[in-house]
Amino acid sequence: VNCAGRVDLPYSFRTHEPNGRHDIYLMYITCGSMQALVNGKICEISAGDVVLFPPEREYWYEKKSVSDIRYHWAHFSGYEAESLVESLGLDGYGIFRVGIDESISMTFMQLVEDFIVNDRYSELSAANRLTTILIAIRRLLDRPEVDRSESLDRVFNSIKHIHENFKKPLTNELLA
Repeated sequence: VNCAGRVDLPYSFRTHEPNGRHDIYLMYITCGSMQALVNGKICEISAGDVVLFPPEREYWYEKKSVSDIRYHWAHFSGYEAESLVESLGLDGYGIFRVGIDESISMTFMQLVEDFIVNDRYSELSAANRLTTILIAIRRLLDRPEVDRSESLDRVFNSIKHIHENFKKPLTNELLA
C-alpha cells in the first residue's frame, strides 16, 4: 500500500490523471455521487460503488452536485498486487456495485491509521488490511442480489424502529 486516505468534501472538484498512476487506485464511495472516466468510459459512480482504476491508464472524476461526497481510497502496487486483484476476479477493473458496508469503511480507517502510526509493523498491517478490504468486496459481489436487498431492508427497518421508538427501551433481540 503506497498511500491511503478519506475524502469528505462539500464542494465541487475535479481530479484528472491523463497518464494514470503507476499503481492501482482503489476508491470506495460511501456518500454522494460523481461522474468519472473509468476504463475509457464516462460513468456515474455513487455511494456503495467501488472503483478500481488500473495503472498507466487515464482517469478522471469530478463532483458537480451540491450534496457532499465521501470516499475512502488506497493506492497500491508491488509484485503481488496484480495477482491479488486477479485472484479475486477484480482484474477487469472498473466499477463494482457492492453497497454500503461499515466493516469495509472501518478497515479503510484502520489502513489510514497504519500510515499515521508508521511503526515497523505498519507496512505488513497495511497489506493485510488492503487484502481484507478486497476480499470483503469480492464476498459482497458473490452474494446474490436478493440477499443484499433483504439485508439492507432489515437494517433500514431496524433504523426506522429506532427513530420511531427512541424514547422506549431497545434491545438487540428486538432490533434483530
